[in-house]
Amino acid sequence: MTVGDIMGALITAKCEKCDYKRDLFVGGGMMDWNWKSFIQLLPKDKQAEMRLDMENGGTNAAVIRKPCICTRCGNIYASAVVSYKLGKRKKQLTDNCPDCGSSQKTFLPEDGSYKLSCPDCGGDIEYKQTGFWD
Repeated sequence: MTVGDIMGALITAKCEKCDYKRDLFVGGGMMDWNWKSFIQLLPKDKQAEMRLDMENGGTNAAVIRKPCICTRCGNIYASAVVSYKLGKRKKQLTDNCPDCGSSQKTFLPEDGSYKLSCPDCGGDIEYKQTGFWD
């Protein structure tokens, strides 16, 4: 296991005009290979689906957090993307927007190459890596 396997990046999305700021913990950490430690990141219905799948032979569960923007309300957040295998099928479940509950989102590149507008005032969002976490 390397540092890249156990460390995530902190990305800060900050509006240049108003006080909108989000710290996004993206990537993964040391506990992200134990499904029982991260299942609570999913909505209740997806928790039930995953729990049933894992009881019926699901394997290789892991979570990675990816930066995204909610297509309903414009909230910028780190979405939990849970992947695992069930038999020969690969399954993937994601969380919902913490602000409005929508499951609709657009995933963003981590390098800040995506132009973002502030959901509060419409200003430009500065989007850059500001640290690490594990």
